[in-house]
Amino acid sequence: MSVSAGVDVQLSININQLLDSLGITGRSNYNDRQVDGGRFISSMEDKKITAAFYHPSKMHSATVQGGFLGTDGKSIAKGGQWAIARGT
Repeated sequence: MSVSAGVDVQLSININQLLDSLGITGRSNYNDRQVDGGRFISSMEDKKITAAFYHPSKMHSATVQGGFLGTDGKSIAKGGQWAIARGT
């Protein structure tokens, strides 16, 4: 399992900018939705799974479990930062 730090980004960020920063090139391979006052984005591309969650004020996390190679990822972030987890 890996743990990564959050990334400072605004909730209203342009989705294409965020996907580019995550290395997600297939624009049809992601989900983007509002959850509990935050924003959740998930993607599966080239056997890489990415989960990203942003909340403006609460501690939160993103988790990926059971990727193609069995790697899990978890990221915890403070309010105002993106939690970004990846698995393969």
